[in-house]
Amino acid sequence: METYHRVNEMEKSKVLFDLRRFFEIIDNVSFSYLFGDFLFAHFFKYLNLGIYFDDNKISIQEWNSEIESYKTKLKEILLYPIEFLIINTAPLELQVDAVRGSSLSCTDEEERTRFLKEILKD
Repeated sequence: METYHRVNEMEKSKVLFDLRRFFEIIDNVSFSYLFGDFLFAHFFKYLNLGIYFDDNKISIQEWNSEIESYKTKLKEILLYPIEFLIINTAPLELQVDAVRGSSLSCTDEEERTRFLKEILKD
């Protein structure tokens, strides 16, 4: 049986704060978002985190191990399960879902703007 979680607005704010603090010190992620049911529904299964890797700072081969490292570190900070979406390679529909969420970090505004124009052009 799947577990669903419910949080109040104060807890949502704390989760957003903690995630922003976490991602602000990671330099190989160009931008990141929290999206999905956590933000918009009364109940959620896990936190959906979308990250866009800076491929000038980290190779594609390292992406999965980096995500595992993030999961391990975030388990110490957050009480909820986490699912990651690598925005770089995700299907268009999931890319759009992610960027419609709440921005957590951005170290390359030029790249984010280029990417948003590309996926939201229609």
